[in-house]
Amino acid sequence: MRKSFSCTVIAMLCFVTTQTFAQAFEKKNILITLGIGMIDEIDGIPTGPRELGPLHHLAFSPPRPQFMIRTEFAVHKYWGVGFIASIDGRKNINYTNYNGSYDLFNSQLGILVNYHFYQLVADKLNRNPKLHADKIDIYTGFTMGATMSVMRAPGLLHTDFYPFMGLHLGIRYYVTPHLSVYGELGIGQSYFNTGITYKFGSKKKAKPIRDF
Repeated sequence: MRKSFSCTVIAMLCFVTTQTFAQAFEKKNILITLGIGMIDEIDGIPTGPRELGPLHHLAFSPPRPQFMIRTEFAVHKYWGVGFIASIDGRKNINYTNYNGSYDLFNSQLGILVNYHFYQLVADKLNRNPKLHADKIDIYTGFTMGATMSVMRAPGLLHTDFYPFMGLHLGIRYYVTPHLSVYGELGIGQSYFNTGITYKFGSKKKAKPIRDF
């Protein structure tokens, strides 16, 4: 009887293996992101010299490239907060329905908050391996801060400061345990950006996975 029980236990253990995996987003991670995106603006042109006067028409600027660097700290297993800095600019900008052109340079500095909901989905489904939550990270969030804008035209050099706010939805895919590529769609701060993210502080977990 004892021999039969021992054989049964050994047979069951043979069907159980231990798989080591790293969650794509974990508490205490630090994420450094370098990205490039596109941004444009919609401005209201007043009828007179007063900026708060009635609008004559809306003016649309052409898209321009934006370069950014972000640092995100995982303060919770699903939440991250951090900082963002970016620059963008373009020469010879021509607004629609507006005569003249100018050069524009913007620099932005702000904060970001991200919610990594794909990790929550994976946890609710008991870390189903088919979700590949160790490689895929889907998140949403917002940014807010201040922009310094420098506009230059013949006989004119104008500097302005104003707030910005943006919403975004993004996805990362880790090609290694620490390095990922990402893409984001958004409004406000940029409407599309992509790049790479390097993750510090990932940890390993052991979880029994049944092979049968």
